[in-house]
Amino acid sequence: MTHIAVARELGISIPAARALENQSRPNHRQLSLAAADQLARILGVPLSHLIVGDHQMQDVDPSAEQADDVARLGALVATVEGPLRRRDVAGVFGWPEPRVWEAVRALSPLLARVGQRLPAGGASLRALPRKELLNADEVLEVERGFLARQGLRVNEAKLLRRVAAGEIDARWEGRINNSQRVTLSRLLRLSLIEKQDSRYRLSEEAEISLRPAREGFRQAAS
Repeated sequence: MTHIAVARELGISIPAARALENQSRPNHRQLSLAAADQLARILGVPLSHLIVGDHQMQDVDPSAEQADDVARLGALVATVEGPLRRRDVAGVFGWPEPRVWEAVRALSPLLARVGQRLPAGGASLRALPRKELLNADEVLEVERGFLARQGLRVNEAKLLRRVAAGEIDARWEGRINNSQRVTLSRLLRLSLIEKQDSRYRLSEEAEISLRPAREGFRQAAS
């Protein structure tokens, strides 16, 4: 069911219907009890599955009968890149929708114990990191270690070269797509570039690292 159809059925706005997809349970400010009950009917699950509290979610423990479902769902979520639709799970495994919901409810607290979360309020499933468990320095150290071992990705190297050439400024930033914005953010986070006024430039660290290569290019061109 599309966000438009859900909004129409529940009598809520389309943005509110989209927001439900990323929530573990409906927000009472966005969804009345009557609308939550209607949503439960649409999804084919008990109302309690949508309004259960966090403390209860942490106590959910899969039974022996659920264990295989939970393991298979966890493997599928880890295998598929990007959000996984509930109806895809139902189709792949031949499960009715309520069985998918039961597996999701049992899997969510298990993932939470290993630093992940599974937004369970919408039609899509995707395991996400619990970022609140890490600080910025820890993430940066890991990313720099990866960079030292693997080097820059192609899109990152291309953008770094354009920064070195002085081509990246506020006007360019205003026209970029989401993928380019992610690349720009990562280069900033790794301290390879920095913003000065309205223009981006190489950081001192990147300038020193790239100096031999840039000198080699000049010699080859001369």
